[in-house]
Amino acid sequence: MNSGHGGAAARDGRATSNDDASRVDRRVRTIALVAFAATTCLAVAGPVLTLLAGEPLWPSTAATTAMYVFVVVGALIAFRRPRNPIGWLCLVVGAAFALEGALWAVAFYGFAHPGSVPLPEVWAVLGDAIVMPGGFLAATLLILLFPDGRLPSPGWRWLAWLTTVLLVINLLAGPFLPTAGGWGRPPIPNPMAVAAAEWVEPTVFGLFGCVIASVVALVRRLRRSRGIERLQLRWLAAAGVAAVLSWLIAILLSVLVGDDVAVVVAVAGFSLVPIAIGVAVARYRLFEIDRLISRTVTYAAVVAVLAAVYVAGVLVLGTLLPRQSDLGVAASTLAVAALFLPLRRRVQQAVERRFNRSRYDAERELERFAGRLRDELDLDLDSLTDDLLGVVATTVQPSRAGLWIRGPTS
Repeated sequence: MNSGHGGAAARDGRATSNDDASRVDRRVRTIALVAFAATTCLAVAGPVLTLLAGEPLWPSTAATTAMYVFVVVGALIAFRRPRNPIGWLCLVVGAAFALEGALWAVAFYGFAHPGSVPLPEVWAVLGDAIVMPGGFLAATLLILLFPDGRLPSPGWRWLAWLTTVLLVINLLAGPFLPTAGGWGRPPIPNPMAVAAAEWVEPTVFGLFGCVIASVVALVRRLRRSRGIERLQLRWLAAAGVAAVLSWLIAILLSVLVGDDVAVVVAVAGFSLVPIAIGVAVARYRLFEIDRLISRTVTYAAVVAVLAAVYVAGVLVLGTLLPRQSDLGVAASTLAVAALFLPLRRRVQQAVERRFNRSRYDAERELERFAGRLRDELDLDLDSLTDDLLGVVATTVQPSRAGLWIRGPTS
């Protein structure tokens, strides 16, 4: 009797605990919904006020546009996994940039319509003080705690505390620095400047050190990870590499074609980071990261080689042929067209060996089995059965496999 009452009490306790957890999750999702709605309002108010102030929307609002992806991803993660801090960090990062854009838009409106906004310089200064900690938050704690919201090991606790302290110091001291501006904004003197706040500026170098340390922690976690966690980390690593490459390309484009195109490339590349975070934390189609990486690397390498061949052909043939002849351009174009398919096959095989080894091994095994079927005239049924089951085990990797052979009909 006592054991029965004890079992019933234990079940009641578990049911109460589950109900409490469900209520907490519902409250958390409600908070996430409110935060998403408020941040969206800020993200919309910024461009509207900027237009009313007569300021161009691009590229001053480019960073705000890219960072709004963090808001969407953060809200989705908070709804699906409300206890994972990654979603809330994404929301904070996106909210920081949305608030920065809204505050600067209020300042622009005040400058364009004198007297409509009190102390427009202060609004700009407050917006400028928020954006830098928000950017460093995405490059430090978000990377350090990815993908489950926990540190890679207790040994990295010092980095989390140091990063948090430096971010808080810069957030509190930002409104008292001499000037506001940068990040695509015009320089504005700060009416609230305090000379003693200038000593905070060197702490930015400490934050850059925290960024490097966070990347090192991510790489070490990636090397030790297995299974789902490894796929999640590879999504973030691939997006980070793409973002860095996009910034390098944007720097080159800013010199060649101007800032507008460069900003588009940079914003598009950086937007890949929150998208990769959302895919990884939601665990949506993680298995395709190997194919995505291999295809990206393959076509990037092919395009680079073909571009080099085309430019070299035009330059070399241009020096050998008369200046008015178009034969160099035509010959280079034909060479690129002829090289594309064989070059793509060779590069793809090399990349598959590096990034998608299981697929490469499976294709080699299928080719070997098909070659045996084609070349051997007298096949032994038992050996063929063993070989076929071995191919299935190597390529498909099932938990168990069998072969059913239909007997002769009477």
